[in-house]
Amino acid sequence: LARERGLLTFTDYHQLYDPRYSIHLIITLTPEQDVLEDIIKTRPLNIRIMGYHVFKIFWEAIESQARKLKIRNEEVETIFNGIQDFITVITPELEIAEANQAFLEKMGYARQEVIGRKCYEVFQQIDQPCSTKELPCPLYEVIRNKGHCRQVRTRLIEKTLFLNSNLLKISGVMVEMDLDPQMPDLVGSEDQLQQVFMQYHLQCR
Repeated sequence: LARERGLLTFTDYHQLYDPRYSIHLIITLTPEQDVLEDIIKTRPLNIRIMGYHVFKIFWEAIESQARKLKIRNEEVETIFNGIQDFITVITPELEIAEANQAFLEKMGYARQEVIGRKCYEVFQQIDQPCSTKELPCPLYEVIRNKGHCRQVRTRLIEKTLFLNSNLLKISGVMVEMDLDPQMPDLVGSEDQLQQVFMQYHLQCR
């Protein structure tokens, strides 16, 4: 399997000492103590050694943290998709990095049809930025003013639907929350969104 993945394989681990391979660390994956002791005695001084038991402790710690992160990511995703407002995460390059289930269902998109595409391609169904002098791009306004920006724009979703775009800048992540203008709980939605995406940002660091 290692050879199939392009990794060097040897029948004698002493061959790893060859300077041509630029080996700086050897990790033993066998608990046999005589192998570890032999490498310690014979290795060049520039090659470090990590024994099986030490490596096992590190590996188990990494796996534990990975499991915790997976659980937390699932929790954040559940909250994110549980919000009924339309939410998209848009990068400063105007690319959609994330979209919640409510947005996808109302817009009639599958997730893979949205992620990685430019926001104007999805929202306005055009092939160039929709910013104008009279109505500048709200994302640009968020970046320029380092604060919130709200606009009302007409977008084509089935027929015509008017949405209130509330953009928040959270640690460099642009978050757009589209709300039906008749929805009264705008402040509550903002607070919920802030909490969710603070978690989102922490886990992307």
